[in-house]
Amino acid sequence: MENLSKPYALRLPIEVAERYENLATTAGTKISTVMRNVLTYGKDVVITQPDPKRQEDRARVMRILSNAGNNLNQIARHLNILSKQGDLRYSEAVHYLYLLENIEAQFNVTLQIYNHADPG
Repeated sequence: MENLSKPYALRLPIEVAERYENLATTAGTKISTVMRNVLTYGKDVVITQPDPKRQEDRARVMRILSNAGNNLNQIARHLNILSKQGDLRYSEAVHYLYLLENIEAQFNVTLQIYNHADPG
């Protein structure tokens, strides 16, 4: 397959060049990437700052997921121990089922928070 790119050199007014350089710096990318996007797609690259409320919501989602994962690990560990010892009783199985239902409820809340944090 042949290379379809062709290098170009161009001159821009200082204020335009600075604007694209600032975009590249803000985006953490190279000026060539910004210019390629501008020329290829015919529009400027828009850099948006993340909404602090959405960042807080995402952090909360991660904490909830982490807690739920820890709870699942603890339940699995306890069930394995009881099973190996031959001590798993009906009442304990019901208790762990209740815990799993609570974790499911946590996941539902987490999904609602995540949908709010990322309405896209």
